Amino acid sequence: MPNRVLRAIVITASLISLCTLRSMVGGVPVADPIAFEALKPRGLQFVTNPGRTARKHQPETMVSGVALFDYNNDGLLDIYVANGATMPGLEKKDPSYYNRLFKNLGDGSFEDVTDKAGLRGKGYNLGVAIGDYDNDGFEDVSAAAGADFARKAIHRGTAFGDIDNDGRVDVVVTALNGPLEVWRNVGPAPNHWILLQLIGAKSNRDGAGAKIRVVTASGARYNQVNTAVGYGCASDRRVHFGLGSNSEIKEIQIKWPSGTAQTLHDVKADQVLTVKEN
Repeated sequence: MPNRVLRAIVITASLISLCTLRSMVGGVPVADPIAFEALKPRGLQFVTNPGRTARKHQPETMVSGVALFDYNNDGLLDIYVANGATMPGLEKKDPSYYNRLFKNLGDGSFEDVTDKAGLRGKGYNLGVAIGDYDNDGFEDVSAAAGADFARKAIHRGTAFGDIDNDGRVDVVVTALNGPLEVWRNVGPAPNHWILLQLIGAKSNRDGAGAKIRVVTASGARYNQVNTAVGYGCASDRRVHFGLGSNSEIKEIQIKWPSGTAQTLHDVKADQVLTVKEN
């Protein structure tokens, strides 16, 4: 037996043993403290349509991406799901191929607001990209960003972040058999913004998982520290907020993973602000 096959078997056996140790103590089964319950929320009706064919094209196995984000700034996470298209035409010929946006109603149910938001999508969609590209205070699911953004290629990895600290979200993309692509956001920048870099003390140093509420004269916006944005990538851990016409933030509320609550008052916009956990 080849050594690498033997090593794979040993590693697999070790992982199985580890799982067994977690669920057995002295030969007695122990309930895992981590548990999930599968829900069937009212209004959340979606079935992935990969455009299945007898030829079994690779993309048929890869849909669909999902994004959790607050699309209407009401403090509740909404759900956007990408979907496939016909193969090989890559067309969304009927509603079974539409991407779907589900608004969180706050009572455990959802409302399909896809058409109201104009987010049926086009072509064959594998993933979802979310970011406030124009700093108007609302998250964007897609943006018209010029010819470079629209150029066709077999793109894979996508990471998002403000590379030049100008307050606009930039994109770095990989493509199969192609060079690394850096898309700098050069759209008009009339709106205000803030970029928060959190440093944990009691919490993890990156502040991962911290929940943030930003309040301006226009209302509240919500986000959290998370690098898992984009396919197979780690994005900027700093948290970006578009503020629209607001040049000052009334209040920034941070709930750290440790349970610590921290509030900042009267913060100027248009800056990269480092916040250390109290």
